[in-house]
Amino acid sequence: MFREFETAHRALRAGKVEEAAGSLQRLLALDPRNPVFRDVLAQAEMRRGNLDRAIALHRETVALRPDDTGARYELALALQQAGLTGEAASTLEEAIRRDPGFPEAHNALGIALAAKGRLAEALGQFDRAVALDPRDSRAHNNRGNALRDLGRFSEAEQAYDRALEIDASYADPHSGLGAIALSRGDPSRAIAEFDRAFALAPGQHEILMNRGIALELLGRADEARAAYRSFLAAAGDAPGYAAARAATRELLARLDGHAPSRGAVTSRSSVGPASVR
Repeated sequence: MFREFETAHRALRAGKVEEAAGSLQRLLALDPRNPVFRDVLAQAEMRRGNLDRAIALHRETVALRPDDTGARYELALALQQAGLTGEAASTLEEAIRRDPGFPEAHNALGIALAAKGRLAEALGQFDRAVALDPRDSRAHNNRGNALRDLGRFSEAEQAYDRALEIDASYADPHSGLGAIALSRGDPSRAIAEFDRAFALAPGQHEILMNRGIALELLGRADEARAAYRSFLAAAGDAPGYAAARAATRELLARLDGHAPSRGAVTSRSSVGPASVR
């Protein structure tokens, strides 16, 4: 069983999701109380887009091992991805109550609170995360997002810069710095930051939308239209981009109607990948 699990886990890492899921389902049927088999199967189900099944598997792990704070964290990640931020937040709060020194849980709770507009509380969680793990570039980036949304731009820049000091290949802080540049009326610097972000993470399609906003503010209307249309083409029908698609269509409509446009620049928060315990 261990050898089959190792083979399945390697298959999942190699992107052979269906093969991995089939093996993991067989293993779980043989050992229904095995939390590792269940967790990795849940990861495979998330990769297959079966969020409901992944959440159910994580719930079962929590029921079997209520003292396992890592299991609650994994459940919260799946709940966040499904848009169930309220339940994700309560799940993370319980994990932190059981283990206050769990930096990833503080970071994830901050994201859930920020999604509900509770920015000051979110910032407190990010502060706690970076205090517990000063080398977590994701938590520093998320802290920058919260500070930026609170209008504390100088502190936000410091947080983004710290994230980049830790990980120079991290795209998200560049997007955050670009958003601050736009807020300060410096679209040229914003474009430079968005270009750096897109070079590092071409799969983050919303950067194209943000770049379009900066181009529009510079009066480069044709290039802005091209950037907006590139974003819509790249994002396709992916559910995670629904709000950005709607905003981009509005930006295009306003631009074509020659009305002034003020789009909401997006930047990412991250919790990091789920891990096998």
